[in-house]
Amino acid sequence: MKKIIYPLILSLTICGWKSNTSNKKRIAITQIVNHPSLNESKKGLIDTLGSSYEIIDQDAQGDMTIAQQIAKKFINQEVHAIVAISTPSAQTFQNIKNPNNIPILFSSVTYPKEVNLVASYENPDKMTGVYDAPPLNNMLSLAKKMIHNFKTLGIIYSSA
Repeated sequence: MKKIIYPLILSLTICGWKSNTSNKKRIAITQIVNHPSLNESKKGLIDTLGSSYEIIDQDAQGDMTIAQQIAKKFINQEVHAIVAISTPSAQTFQNIKNPNNIPILFSSVTYPKEVNLVASYENPDKMTGVYDAPPLNNMLSLAKKMIHNFKTLGIIYSSA
């Protein structure tokens, strides 16, 4: 029996052993949930990077516990950079130790300073990225120019 088990274990170990012989840099991408706008952000990033990089992609399926596990996994894999798409995905990296100082970038975050992802927009601390806050002052100025007796603004919102 030992004559069968030991070679089998050795064979499986060798087959499962993945050496990183690729010279491509590894970029890890995480997002909190599968959503069309987040998917477009990821697609744009992957299209821009092209085939020059090895992409590792994980979706937390809306679960913050899974998001934390993904964040720790990416840090431990010692990838070359991490892109967190969405505010919750980026927030998972706030309190995780990053001993190798892997660059962490965020995308599809509306107010990174207000959720403490960056210390300031001019001098981000641990993370940097692209935020998508609408230019509210410009929008209100335009509304005032277009509607001369503009006094009240109503906003229609749907979470769907």
